[in-house]
Amino acid sequence: MHPVEHPTYLADIRFLFTDRDMRCMGNAGIDLRTYEGVKFNADRIYFNVREGSMPPPHLKRRWSKKKAETFYNWMRDGFPRGFAPQNRDLPVSASAVGRLRRNLADFDKNSEELDLLVRAFEGILKLDEDDPDNPNAYFNVAGVHWLPEPLYCRHHENAYNPWHRAYLLKFENALRSIDGCKDVTLPYWDIESDEIPSVLFDPPFDKYTFPSAVRAPNGALSAAKGDTTQRFEKQEIIERIQQYRVRENIVEALSATRWEDFNGWAGADPWITFPDGTRYPDHKAIILAHDGGHAACGPTMRSPNLAAFDPLFWFFHCNWDRLWWRWQQLYSGTTLADFKTLLDGDAYWLTDPVVNGLDPFGVRADEMIDSRELDVEYAHPPKELIPDASEPLIAAARSSEGIRVVDEDRVLVTVAGIDRLEIPGSFEIVLLADEQPVRRNALFQSTTPKLCPTCRKQGEFAITFEVDRSEILDRKLSAALNLYGDDGSVSPFPLSQAGDPKILVRIKLAA
Repeated sequence: MHPVEHPTYLADIRFLFTDRDMRCMGNAGIDLRTYEGVKFNADRIYFNVREGSMPPPHLKRRWSKKKAETFYNWMRDGFPRGFAPQNRDLPVSASAVGRLRRNLADFDKNSEELDLLVRAFEGILKLDEDDPDNPNAYFNVAGVHWLPEPLYCRHHENAYNPWHRAYLLKFENALRSIDGCKDVTLPYWDIESDEIPSVLFDPPFDKYTFPSAVRAPNGALSAAKGDTTQRFEKQEIIERIQQYRVRENIVEALSATRWEDFNGWAGADPWITFPDGTRYPDHKAIILAHDGGHAACGPTMRSPNLAAFDPLFWFFHCNWDRLWWRWQQLYSGTTLADFKTLLDGDAYWLTDPVVNGLDPFGVRADEMIDSRELDVEYAHPPKELIPDASEPLIAAARSSEGIRVVDEDRVLVTVAGIDRLEIPGSFEIVLLADEQPVRRNALFQSTTPKLCPTCRKQGEFAITFEVDRSEILDRKLSAALNLYGDDGSVSPFPLSQAGDPKILVRIKLAA
């Protein structure tokens, strides 16, 4: 269909290059796998394709004049990034992979697959007592998430999804180490569903008893030997999922066509800039949904120190990995090369040997991108809500580019400048209008954030609430902070001890 009069990078340009083009030009120092790489080298690329020297004629992949004209039109229009076309037709074949992770809600109560899962769980739990030094013992695998292992915290950064994908494989392999369970596959809990599978409240999935004490890096006791994990009742979890707007945040994340907007913390553009020039990373999208989901489940799941000890954690996180894979499939980012085209910023975190190592798993972030190469696929819920792709929110634009005001009643209220390093544990921010709660969202973090290298990277952050104009019109806006304790307590925490928070109200803008 070339030439395209007004092409964009995500819809047209990135598909002009083959894998072989990318490898060959990468050897010449031209990165065709990222938006920035193609934009930076656009003049050189156009010169070569126009003159017919790239790709070499003998490879029979030379661009037609119409293809070259499409590329020129993209340059002429100012290198628009645009939107990735969605691919919603995603059939899953059980024979395609060795590990097909299914919805736990689809397991029959007395089925063989549920019996196998129970046997595998009971097997690694029994290792706590019979072989406590076994790396597949439940206590040892769960302890990798935070405590008592050295802190491997990879939350609120680009490595969050790849690290947890590797972690799920480690846990699933532990389950498979039990005799007779070599084919067991971890199912997921679809947190968007209105129901929670009742089996999650039956042994061995209902709770965990600590065989040893767990202490934070500062020596504080997080759990004593003999303590059990604590979780809310089923109906309360459902209500809190609604309260934290977990489903809405998932839908927003799935509508994002850029990695930075889906991931929602680290990256080029989820930043809030105030009139005085101060900038804060915005806590939103899939990370916001994840943190709210943790907070909704109960005292143990609220605490990174202990969360992975609650058996619910594994079904919960299997779903977050599924949602990341779902997003990759939607926007043609399932291979490493294709995934890099969805990045707006630098891809160093995927390739830098220092940054992309996922300790303690002995793998790299770039090795965790293609789930199929890991022999993993997901059977997605057939009625899952998939939103249309949407433009990323922008707060400003160059006058030459222009912006438009979206005609709707929703506004964005941001609480920014929150210093998380001064807050000892997971917490929630509550948006108040005339002292009445309007919205609330949670942040999942260590009780010792100053001792966490990842937390220290981005100590201050912003959190954005989308509200109806009528909810806040002519009302005084303020914010409150509540701290979650490992014991299930919730206590007010003075905002004055958490930096110098500010409130910014914005209307929705689009390019």
